Amino acid sequence: MIVLTRADDRLIHGLVAVAWTSHLAPETILVANDAAAADEFKKSSLKLAKPAGVKLFVKSVEKAAAALNNPINDNKKIFLVTQTVEDAKRVFDLLDDAHKFTRLNVGTAGVNKKPGEEYVAIIPQVYTTAEELAAWQARSGLPVRRFFNTSGRLYRERNVKALLDAGMVDADAFALLAEDGMLVKRPIVAGDDFVLVGFREAEWEAALL
Repeated sequence: MIVLTRADDRLIHGLVAVAWTSHLAPETILVANDAAAADEFKKSSLKLAKPAGVKLFVKSVEKAAAALNNPINDNKKIFLVTQTVEDAKRVFDLLDDAHKFTRLNVGTAGVNKKPGEEYVAIIPQVYTTAEELAAWQARSGLPVRRFFNTSGRLYRERNVKALLDAGMVDADAFALLAEDGMLVKRPIVAGDDFVLVGFREAEWEAALL
């Protein structure tokens, strides 16, 4: 079974090899990438980057989907990694209903730029509306201040803690959050019946695993 699907320009690197693998404890990392599957040097490099004790398979998108659809792998914890969201969509479309993943984690993007493509930076400038933030906060059951990136430069420069401590009303807090993505704590993960704000291992494990 797929424990997580991640789209990441660099495929396997420190965050994938250490942080995500330690958290998910997969038996196997499956890289679905046509170019890497056809490049022996790239496959060797990826194997050097993988953590000890975890199997690594590098397959084309089509062969990766076939492996995931094979019932023999149903009881194995598989961490699926693609290079692009488009490749993740290709895998998804090839999976049968019983094996489709329900969430996609998007990691580093735009590091390897395609010639002729126009790229727009969305991190740290990630924008949403005050209304959307209010809806997430209501679903999460968390206080509004949990949605602020308290370690960020902008939080300190704008003296947000003092504003919150002085009793800033929720509507004003949501409006402030919506002004600049650097004020918002990340990551935010919204599921069917939960909202996670920031990375807290126990909360993520309870909601996602």
